[in-house]
Amino acid sequence: PIFTPKSFGYKVTSSFLSLSLPYILLSINFEVLFYCMLGIIQVFWLLIEIKNKEKKGSHKEVSKQTDIRLSLFYVMFCCISFFGTGNVASISSFEISSTYRFVTVFNPFLMGALLLFKIFIPFIFVCVLFIIIIHLYRHHQVVCYLIVIIIYDLMTINFFFLVRDEGSWKDIGISISHFIVSNVYILIQLALFTVSNIFLYNSLSTINIDKHQKRT
Repeated sequence: PIFTPKSFGYKVTSSFLSLSLPYILLSINFEVLFYCMLGIIQVFWLLIEIKNKEKKGSHKEVSKQTDIRLSLFYVMFCCISFFGTGNVASISSFEISSTYRFVTVFNPFLMGALLLFKIFIPFIFVCVLFIIIIHLYRHHQVVCYLIVIIIYDLMTINFFFLVRDEGSWKDIGISISHFIVSNVYILIQLALFTVSNIFLYNSLSTINIDKHQKRT
Protein backbone atom coordinates (compact mmCIF):
# COMPACT_ATOMS: atom_id res chain seq x y z
CA PRO A 1 0.00 0.00 0.00
CA ILE A 2 2.88 2.41 0.64
CA PHE A 3 4.03 2.32 -3.00
CA THR A 4 0.62 2.43 -4.69
CA PRO A 5 -0.68 5.59 -6.43
CA LYS A 6 -1.80 8.44 -4.16
CA SER A 7 -5.51 8.03 -4.93
CA PHE A 8 -7.40 6.83 -1.87
CA GLY A 9 -9.28 4.33 -4.05
CA TYR A 10 -6.01 2.57 -4.86
CA LYS A 11 -5.01 2.76 -1.20
CA VAL A 12 -8.24 1.08 -0.05
CA THR A 13 -7.91 -1.67 -2.65
CA SER A 14 -4.21 -2.30 -2.02
CA SER A 15 -4.71 -2.30 1.77
CA PHE A 16 -7.51 -4.84 1.52
CA LEU A 17 -5.60 -7.14 -0.84
CA SER A 18 -2.25 -6.91 0.97
CA LEU A 19 -3.86 -7.74 4.32
CA SER A 20 -5.99 -10.50 2.83
CA LEU A 21 -2.98 -12.69 1.91
CA PRO A 22 -1.71 -13.33 5.47
CA TYR A 23 -5.28 -13.49 6.75
CA ILE A 24 -6.19 -16.21 4.23
CA LEU A 25 -3.08 -18.23 5.12
CA LEU A 26 -3.99 -18.00 8.82
CA SER A 27 -7.70 -18.72 8.36
CA ILE A 28 -9.83 -21.79 8.77
CA ASN A 29 -13.49 -22.50 8.00
CA PHE A 30 -15.58 -19.36 7.36
CA GLU A 31 -13.03 -16.75 8.47
CA VAL A 32 -12.06 -15.78 4.91
CA LEU A 33 -15.74 -15.12 4.16
CA PHE A 34 -15.91 -12.91 7.25
CA TYR A 35 -12.97 -10.81 6.07
CA CYS A 36 -14.51 -10.41 2.60
CA MET A 37 -17.86 -9.34 4.06
CA LEU A 38 -16.12 -6.91 6.43
CA GLY A 39 -14.31 -5.35 3.47
CA ILE A 40 -17.57 -4.98 1.53
CA ILE A 41 -19.28 -3.34 4.51
CA GLN A 42 -16.35 -0.95 4.92
CA VAL A 43 -16.54 0.08 1.27
CA PHE A 44 -20.27 0.72 1.61
CA TRP A 45 -19.56 2.82 4.71
CA LEU A 46 -17.05 4.85 2.71
CA LEU A 47 -19.54 5.39 -0.13
CA ILE A 48 -22.28 6.45 2.30
CA GLU A 49 -19.98 8.97 3.94
CA ILE A 50 -19.01 10.36 0.53
CA LYS A 51 -22.71 10.97 -0.22
CA ASN A 52 -23.20 12.60 3.19
CA LYS A 53 -20.20 14.84 2.58
CA GLU A 54 -21.71 16.06 -0.67
CA LYS A 55 -25.05 16.88 0.99
CA LYS A 56 -23.93 18.44 4.26
CA GLY A 57 -22.10 21.70 4.78
CA SER A 58 -19.08 22.42 6.93
CA HIS A 59 -20.85 24.03 9.91
CA LYS A 60 -19.11 23.68 13.23
CA GLU A 61 -22.07 21.98 14.94
CA VAL A 62 -22.40 19.49 12.09
CA SER A 63 -18.67 18.82 12.32
CA LYS A 64 -18.90 17.88 16.01
CA GLN A 65 -21.81 15.53 15.41
CA THR A 66 -19.98 13.93 12.50
CA ASP A 67 -16.86 13.30 14.60
CA ILE A 68 -18.92 11.55 17.27
CA ARG A 69 -20.89 9.52 14.72
CA LEU A 70 -17.77 8.39 12.86
CA SER A 71 -16.05 7.44 16.12
CA LEU A 72 -19.04 5.37 17.23
CA PHE A 73 -19.09 3.54 13.90
CA TYR A 74 -15.36 2.90 14.19
CA VAL A 75 -15.72 1.44 17.70
CA MET A 76 -18.57 -0.77 16.50
CA PHE A 77 -16.52 -2.08 13.56
CA CYS A 78 -13.56 -2.73 15.88
CA CYS A 79 -15.78 -4.89 18.07
CA ILE A 80 -17.05 -6.73 15.00
CA SER A 81 -13.46 -7.24 13.81
CA PHE A 82 -12.49 -8.91 17.07
CA PHE A 83 -15.57 -10.98 17.84
CA GLY A 84 -16.54 -11.73 14.24
CA THR A 85 -14.66 -15.03 14.18
CA GLY A 86 -14.45 -15.75 17.91
CA ASN A 87 -16.79 -16.43 20.76
CA VAL A 88 -17.82 -13.30 22.65
CA ALA A 89 -17.77 -15.29 25.89
CA SER A 90 -14.08 -16.16 25.75
CA ILE A 91 -10.86 -14.78 24.29
CA SER A 92 -9.45 -18.33 24.14
CA SER A 93 -12.10 -19.37 21.59
CA PHE A 94 -9.83 -18.39 18.67
CA GLU A 95 -8.46 -21.52 16.99
CA ILE A 96 -4.74 -22.06 17.48
CA SER A 97 -4.87 -24.62 14.67
CA SER A 98 -4.84 -21.75 12.16
CA THR A 99 -1.09 -21.41 12.79
CA TYR A 100 -0.27 -25.01 11.81
CA ARG A 101 0.63 -23.93 8.25
CA PHE A 102 3.65 -22.04 9.60
CA VAL A 103 4.53 -23.93 12.78
CA THR A 104 4.89 -27.71 12.72
CA VAL A 105 6.37 -28.03 16.21
CA PHE A 106 4.44 -26.80 19.23
CA ASN A 107 5.75 -23.34 20.08
CA PRO A 108 3.28 -21.38 22.23
CA PHE A 109 5.01 -18.01 21.88
CA LEU A 110 5.31 -18.13 18.09
CA MET A 111 1.78 -19.52 17.73
CA GLY A 112 0.44 -16.80 20.00
CA ALA A 113 2.23 -14.10 18.02
CA LEU A 114 0.81 -15.40 14.71
CA LEU A 115 -2.67 -15.61 16.21
CA LEU A 116 -2.46 -12.03 17.51
CA PHE A 117 -1.26 -10.85 14.10
CA LYS A 118 -4.23 -12.54 12.47
CA ILE A 119 -6.64 -10.93 14.96
CA PHE A 120 -5.18 -7.46 14.32
CA ILE A 121 -5.47 -7.63 10.51
CA PRO A 122 -9.19 -6.65 10.38
CA PHE A 123 -8.47 -3.87 12.89
CA ILE A 124 -5.85 -2.37 10.59
CA PHE A 125 -8.17 -2.34 7.58
CA VAL A 126 -11.00 -0.76 9.61
CA CYS A 127 -8.62 1.91 10.90
CA VAL A 128 -7.37 2.67 7.37
CA LEU A 129 -10.95 3.31 6.20
CA PHE A 130 -11.65 5.38 9.32
CA ILE A 131 -8.68 7.68 8.68
CA ILE A 132 -9.66 8.08 5.03
CA ILE A 133 -13.19 9.08 6.01
CA ILE A 134 -11.87 11.56 8.57
CA HIS A 135 -9.82 13.27 5.88
CA LEU A 136 -12.74 13.23 3.47
CA TYR A 137 -14.55 15.48 5.93
CA ARG A 138 -11.38 17.56 6.45
CA HIS A 139 -11.57 16.92 10.19
CA HIS A 140 -8.70 16.63 12.65
CA GLN A 141 -7.50 13.07 13.14
CA VAL A 142 -6.42 13.75 16.73
CA VAL A 143 -9.93 14.89 17.71
CA CYS A 144 -11.50 11.68 16.42
CA TYR A 145 -8.77 9.63 18.07
CA LEU A 146 -9.50 11.25 21.44
CA ILE A 147 -13.24 10.65 21.00
CA VAL A 148 -12.53 6.97 20.32
CA ILE A 149 -10.40 6.76 23.48
CA ILE A 150 -13.19 8.41 25.52
CA ILE A 151 -15.72 5.88 24.21
CA TYR A 152 -13.44 2.99 25.11
CA ASP A 153 -12.83 4.53 28.55
CA LEU A 154 -16.57 4.62 29.18
CA MET A 155 -16.88 1.00 28.02
CA THR A 156 -14.02 -0.02 30.33
CA ILE A 157 -15.57 1.70 33.32
CA ASN A 158 -18.86 -0.03 32.58
CA PHE A 159 -17.23 -3.48 32.33
CA PHE A 160 -15.21 -2.77 35.48
CA PHE A 161 -18.40 -2.41 37.52
CA LEU A 162 -19.77 -5.57 35.87
CA VAL A 163 -16.80 -7.72 36.96
CA ARG A 164 -18.11 -10.49 39.18
CA ASP A 165 -16.36 -12.29 42.04
CA GLU A 166 -19.15 -14.71 42.79
CA GLY A 167 -21.22 -17.22 40.89
CA SER A 168 -19.98 -19.81 38.40
CA TRP A 169 -16.44 -19.76 37.04
CA LYS A 170 -17.87 -19.18 33.59
CA ASP A 171 -19.68 -15.99 34.63
CA ILE A 172 -16.59 -14.73 36.44
CA GLY A 173 -14.40 -15.49 33.44
CA ILE A 174 -16.75 -13.75 31.00
CA SER A 175 -16.89 -10.57 33.09
CA ILE A 176 -13.10 -10.47 33.44
CA SER A 177 -12.62 -11.15 29.70
CA HIS A 178 -14.85 -8.24 28.72
CA PHE A 179 -12.94 -5.91 31.03
CA ILE A 180 -9.56 -7.07 29.68
CA VAL A 181 -10.66 -6.70 26.05
CA SER A 182 -11.83 -3.12 26.69
CA ASN A 183 -8.45 -2.25 28.22
CA VAL A 184 -6.56 -3.85 25.33
CA TYR A 185 -8.65 -1.83 22.85
CA ILE A 186 -7.38 1.37 24.46
CA LEU A 187 -3.76 0.23 24.36
CA ILE A 188 -3.72 -0.81 20.70
CA GLN A 189 -5.45 2.26 19.26
CA LEU A 190 -2.26 4.31 18.99
CA ALA A 191 -0.50 1.43 17.24
CA LEU A 192 -3.43 0.98 14.83
CA PHE A 193 -3.46 4.68 13.92
CA THR A 194 0.30 4.65 13.41
CA VAL A 195 0.26 1.60 11.12
CA SER A 196 -2.73 2.95 9.19
CA ASN A 197 -1.00 6.29 8.59
CA ILE A 198 2.02 4.38 7.27
CA PHE A 199 -0.30 2.56 4.86
CA LEU A 200 -1.69 5.90 3.72
CA TYR A 201 1.69 7.59 3.51
CA ASN A 202 1.79 10.57 1.15
CA SER A 203 -1.83 10.16 0.03
CA LEU A 204 -3.98 11.85 2.69
CA SER A 205 -3.33 15.30 1.26
CA THR A 206 -4.81 14.23 -2.10
CA ILE A 207 -8.18 13.12 -0.71
CA ASN A 208 -10.83 15.46 -2.04
CA ILE A 209 -14.37 14.68 -3.17
CA ASP A 210 -15.71 18.21 -3.29
CA LYS A 211 -17.13 18.58 -6.81
CA HIS A 212 -16.74 22.33 -6.82
CA GLN A 213 -13.04 22.07 -6.03
CA LYS A 214 -12.62 19.48 -8.75
CA ARG A 215 -14.16 21.79 -11.32
CA THR A 216 -11.84 24.63 -10.45
